[in-house]
Amino acid sequence: MTKTIRAAAGRVADSFVQGIAQMGTLTMSERRKPAPRKTAAEALRGDWARLGGDMERAVRKVKERESAQ
Repeated sequence: MTKTIRAAAGRVADSFVQGIAQMGTLTMSERRKPAPRKTAAEALRGDWARLGGDMERAVRKVKERESAQ
């Protein structure tokens, strides 16, 4: 009986250690390369460029609707 208890305790301990080891591999997954950082001026310039493009499309859409009427 003592042998079976020791064997079961050994299996539990092995499983516990394997589980702890698996938790360590979660953080070691393939890391993404960080996106290149822009300066604040570059980011702001990009925002304004996108906004300008949005405004141009909106004006073009309104003019198309007006000409269709």
